[in-house]
Amino acid sequence: MSHDKHGWNCACWHWVGGLFWLAALVALVCAWVSTSKGVPVWGLDQNQWYGNALILGVLAIPLKLKGHGMGCGTCGECK
Repeated sequence: MSHDKHGWNCACWHWVGGLFWLAALVALVCAWVSTSKGVPVWGLDQNQWYGNALILGVLAIPLKLKGHGMGCGTCGECK
């Protein structure tokens, strides 16, 4: 594993992208539960959960792509 500046930068952005994917998945599950039971989950209704899942998923895409322009593609971790 590369320990130079670009290597850590690349690893950190992929890690943050993974967190966004996980948060989007949790939001999607909460939306499905809210839809099936017809009650808000943690104070948010189904439309708010679907919106959160969409936004988090879209935010995760550039962070998880290879060569996303933030030093990625130059380190061995992203290839």
